[in-house]
Amino acid sequence: MEIIRKNKTKMKLWKINDYNPEISLLGGHNFFWKRINENEYISFHNEGGIYLYKSKGFWRAELLYGFLDIENYFQLDIDYDAILSTLSKDIVFKKPVSELRGLKLTSQPFFDVLISFIISSNNNINRIRKSVLDITKNYGAKQKNKIIDINNFPAPEKISNITAEELKEKTGVGYRAGYLTNSAKLFIKDKDDIINYKEDILVEKLKEFPGVGDKVADCVAIYSGRAQTFSPMDRWATKILYDVYDVDFKKYKDARKWWKMKFGKNASYAGQFLFEYYRRR
Repeated sequence: MEIIRKNKTKMKLWKINDYNPEISLLGGHNFFWKRINENEYISFHNEGGIYLYKSKGFWRAELLYGFLDIENYFQLDIDYDAILSTLSKDIVFKKPVSELRGLKLTSQPFFDVLISFIISSNNNINRIRKSVLDITKNYGAKQKNKIIDINNFPAPEKISNITAEELKEKTGVGYRAGYLTNSAKLFIKDKDDIINYKEDILVEKLKEFPGVGDKVADCVAIYSGRAQTFSPMDRWATKILYDVYDVDFKKYKDARKWWKMKFGKNASYAGQFLFEYYRRR
């Protein structure tokens, strides 16, 4: 992937080739973006907001507030073409890779992705996105900029001080409200340690958080950019294993192990391509 950096009125811009924000930012792995129109998107993370817009045929990313590392966020150091080339050798991926080219993962701020995937438990994408927006509107701080006024997602300290009853009433997170406030408290306590863990060690540590089981732990590890050698084994993944690869596992850990062994370092991308491809059908 070609990366061109420019300075424009002291604002660093990143020029991103071969990108599809509709499936990358509004699909099932990131709930912190708003679509302004087909050529403009804006994010509202606690640590920073990104303005993504199309100009002269390229997608450009600009930091609006905060201190997010945009190169890391969009995983611009990953050899995307090599991943697609490897996956395409499996006939199962020929259509998904062809139709969804431009689907890329993001490395989201750890706390944001933790909270959003606790909300995701027994939930659907539209309701998850609405709950995240409700939390942002009710508890985030106003971030004024030249594009659009927007609140950022609240910091862990803010969420930890909200009662579960109030959070449930104002945001539609339901029974997950207590999980969110207690997880925020635990994150504040263990932040310096947990953000440094990676892959399977991180997954085991995440399961100590209220509301975090096997699937949510895998999601948080992958979508915070701290793992890539496995994929969440949700109902879509297990259906794909059975329908496409003719394998059936009763236990989560067995399905996860099979996926990890088959796809190795490309496991997270393999999972995301098949998830989005079959979900859209």
